[in-house]
Amino acid sequence: MKQHSFSVLALIAFSLCPLAAHGAPGALTDFGTLNNGASSYAYGINSDGSVVVGQAFDGQANINCAFRWAQAEGMVSLGTLPGGVSSQANGVNSDGSVVVGQSYDGVANANRAFRWTQAGGMVNLGMLPGSTASQAYGVNSDGNVVVGHTYNAGNAGNHQAFRWTPAGGMVNLGTLPGGAAAIAYGVNNDGSVVVGQSTADGGDSNKAFRWTSAGGMVSLGTLPGGVSSTANGVNSDGSVVVGRAVDGFNFIRAFRWTQASGMVNLGTLPGGHDSQANGANNDGSVVVGSVMDEHYRSHAFRWTQTGGLQTVDDWLRANGVIVPADITSEAKAVNVDGSIVVGQLANQHAFIARVSTTGSGLITLADLQQSLLSITPIPTAAMQITSTILHGANGNPLSKLLENEQKTGMWIGGDWGKMASQSEGGLAEVGAAYRLLPGLQAQLGLGKTRERQALALGGRASSTGQYVVAELINHLPIKNLFVIVSAIHHWSDFNISRGYINAGNPDSSKAKTRAKSPAFRARLEWKEGIQARALRLSPYAELSAQYTHVKGYTENGGGFPARFNGVSIATRNARLGIKSRLPINHDKTSIVASVEGIHSFYQKQTHARGQVLGLFAFDLASPISTHRTWVRGSLGMDHKVGPGTVSLAVNATTKGQEAPFWLAAFYRWAF
Repeated sequence: MKQHSFSVLALIAFSLCPLAAHGAPGALTDFGTLNNGASSYAYGINSDGSVVVGQAFDGQANINCAFRWAQAEGMVSLGTLPGGVSSQANGVNSDGSVVVGQSYDGVANANRAFRWTQAGGMVNLGMLPGSTASQAYGVNSDGNVVVGHTYNAGNAGNHQAFRWTPAGGMVNLGTLPGGAAAIAYGVNNDGSVVVGQSTADGGDSNKAFRWTSAGGMVSLGTLPGGVSSTANGVNSDGSVVVGRAVDGFNFIRAFRWTQASGMVNLGTLPGGHDSQANGANNDGSVVVGSVMDEHYRSHAFRWTQTGGLQTVDDWLRANGVIVPADITSEAKAVNVDGSIVVGQLANQHAFIARVSTTGSGLITLADLQQSLLSITPIPTAAMQITSTILHGANGNPLSKLLENEQKTGMWIGGDWGKMASQSEGGLAEVGAAYRLLPGLQAQLGLGKTRERQALALGGRASSTGQYVVAELINHLPIKNLFVIVSAIHHWSDFNISRGYINAGNPDSSKAKTRAKSPAFRARLEWKEGIQARALRLSPYAELSAQYTHVKGYTENGGGFPARFNGVSIATRNARLGIKSRLPINHDKTSIVASVEGIHSFYQKQTHARGQVLGLFAFDLASPISTHRTWVRGSLGMDHKVGPGTVSLAVNATTKGQEAPFWLAAFYRWAF
């Protein structure tokens, strides 16, 4: 008896989030592994997508374990039955409180169906008489009906379908008349209808069945001339059953069964071969599955009463989506109203296809995740350009120090260089200094910033901004010792085009948003406190803090626009450095250089959070930088020109949170 496969790719399970009876959004989340294990696979998801279940390799226990993942708790191992060496979760009820599957026990070293709850843990559901193993495949909405099968490990054909309830325990659903084996694959919302397959009439072939407490197990028959059938799924109220059946020409055909019409052949493609139905929408009006063409290539299909059977590729084309080549292989499930189909491409990647007023097209979940994550460098770039304002344009505040009887100074200049990955940006600034009191100087700068960056999958982002920087320089009673306090407020407007591949074509969704980036610094510097012949050294220490917040926004255009929540990142750094100045040419020109070590003692991770419009929520974390300590160096020249001084410098950092490379040019004068 052929066993039904429940091994759905992990990312397929995520796409099932909108397939719940109430159509609530779910979540696309990288839920990780157990204790640094090597792999994890999701096999079931609850109604609103907040709970995912499956199997993961536990890196600590060194075994495969059933897991339950929730947003608040993360991935939690459900363990095994006492003495067991592995377990797997196959299904979860509507609110995520009940998980079912199978686990090896420590007695017979065989599978046992289990039902897990938070209060009771993993409970062995036992076996039917004469069996040595059992597996649970499905659970109804409230978690009080579990279906599956038991079997004799020594006799592969001895399968018995069961329906379990807390009150009645495991009940054998029997077989069709004359049958010897049966398996239950699915159950409807209230648990009153169970579907699967059973042998019948003493033969080896299977017949699809529909079981109810009132009528027992009833054969759904076969297609005309056919000898076998299997029920794979059932709709919400149990009135529509779908699956596969062999017809009179020995071809496998997808079927849809109702009480009124019986088993109806859903057909195939012109000149095509086999087809199979895997799922139906809430009222059973839309059926999805797989179909082979005349070249024995598998395609995902979507069937309706009015449109008949068509490939998902052609369904998209008929609704205005450009699909250059047929790329789908199998449709696994369909959402409540039939507008969203999920499945696998020919390359085994998971896909979501939809036709809606929000957007239409087909995207793989791998591309969608990469695309959603691609926006995480945006706040990083905003923070880096703010850091360049603080440590580039204003990285040497004492260079603007008024001397002798000077009361006022001015400067103009800017920086340009490489910012975050695949981005560049710069700034232009004008400013003035004023001596408030002997030993106390105030400085104020105004500037504009510009930044652009390439995002993944052809996306891009650009920003223009403004900032104000205010500083106080206080000469302490100790000779040449200064304390500098700086504050920056930087705000910028972003134009974002998030790229992705839609049905094999480049596509994008666009949005505008705003970011604000305040920064603060306290610095202690001993100006030229160390002299060695002509070389003059200025050691310094600094503490700084930066915060960047990008406002939430909603995209428009493209096949898969999304709403992104606001995101904030922050860092606090300590610096120790030394500057050097070597006068040449009678002090008219100086070679200047600096080196500093930076340590970050606080970093806030960035996330991409929000909702793909019309689909599911997502919460994807960008990897946080592992570089907590880095080095920055600068080399340049000061040259007196007219009433002021021109400064040119090249700056670079090792791997860290700051812009890796930039050029600075300034002209300052005093009077």
